[in-house]
Amino acid sequence: MFTSPINTLAWDGSVACLGLADGAIVMLHARWPGAPTLAHRPGGGVEIRAGEAPPPPPTIIAAHRDAVLSLASLPSGGIVSGGADGRFLHIANGEIKTIADHPRKTITHVGAGRGGRCAMVAGRQVDMFGPDARRIAMPTSVRALAYDPPGLNLAIGHGEGVMLAIAGVRRVRSIGSAEAAGRFAWSPDGTMLAHRATGNAIEISCIDTAALPRRMAQPCTPAAIGFSAEGTLIAAIDGTILCWPQGNGDKPIVCVAQSAGVTALACNPRRPIIAYGDALGTIFLCQPQIPGRMKVRAEGAAIRHLAYAPDGESLVFATDDNEAGVVALPDILFRTGIRS
Repeated sequence: MFTSPINTLAWDGSVACLGLADGAIVMLHARWPGAPTLAHRPGGGVEIRAGEAPPPPPTIIAAHRDAVLSLASLPSGGIVSGGADGRFLHIANGEIKTIADHPRKTITHVGAGRGGRCAMVAGRQVDMFGPDARRIAMPTSVRALAYDPPGLNLAIGHGEGVMLAIAGVRRVRSIGSAEAAGRFAWSPDGTMLAHRATGNAIEISCIDTAALPRRMAQPCTPAAIGFSAEGTLIAAIDGTILCWPQGNGDKPIVCVAQSAGVTALACNPRRPIIAYGDALGTIFLCQPQIPGRMKVRAEGAAIRHLAYAPDGESLVFATDDNEAGVVALPDILFRTGIRS
């Protein structure tokens, strides 16, 4: 439990990083020497082997003078952080390095890619660092920012659409419709970008072609969107988890329907397993096109954030009453295929 709201989450390997409204970044270890483990039980099934040491206390870093607003993971290790104090930071192994400092600005979004690429947003201005360093001015305030899974191309969502900054190309390309964009989701191979558009719609743009985006109207605003490890689009619409299997066109399949509204969604990066949290504080696991679900957290305050670790074996969550935790989900628990 924390005394300050948890604004954002990111993973640094097996360490879950929480950005707090008081400017601190808290690091929770998903694994530690002497932790409890799961093992195959003779005769079938699995068993819990007791731990030999308690979990280490959270590491708290006083990173910002004001609220932490955005975190992103660097593929090479470490995280980048942006805050209301105008600082854009790189944090690795407990060491803080300042990438940029703009005291009269607010850094609302950050992103991190491969080869030292990273980016920050202040209002309508996007600053990119690394091999593709440049400054890009958007026509309206930026609402979403995300590098693709390969870590080369940067998607920028603003009030009039989506822009794509391609590695090695100076000209920024427009994709999607001229509508407000938010809540990006990249497909695992980086060829498709889904985003939430105005009019309760989801749009999917194919990055490799100039074709118009697919627009799929919904009955209400999607709370969260993502892509499964197999490339299936997933969306949380009120209390329903929908999926759009490839080859099924624009017709979705209901994965789960429940009474409580879904507030957060996360897709396992290696297995076709979806985690979602709801307004009752419950966290469930489900699979696209397979009936049923599994509860992994009981009721409590509403789930605010969810994020899988890069290896898919841990899930971090944060709630509206400032609680955070890590759920261990090792591969031994599941019989589904693994995406390499």
